[in-house]
Amino acid sequence: MKTTRVDALHANEPQYCTGKPCKQGHLAPRSTISCECVACRKAWMQHTQARTKALRAHFKTMKIEGVAVETRPILTAALKRGWA
Repeated sequence: MKTTRVDALHANEPQYCTGKPCKQGHLAPRSTISCECVACRKAWMQHTQARTKALRAHFKTMKIEGVAVETRPILTAALKRGWA
């Protein structure tokens, strides 16, 4: 694995490892395209998926209870604003 982003880009490798921790303290490889720490990205994805799952469950119960709600615009707005 390459140690610099430029070397990884020239070698068409998806990741590189600097050996330095990210802002969160992870010593994981980084994405060549976005420079993101792979561990940070994974944690963010897990958090987002859990939040989306909770929101969908909430709106499903509202639909079952008879509350007329158009879920997609509300879900999108809530996710964008970080309310969930």
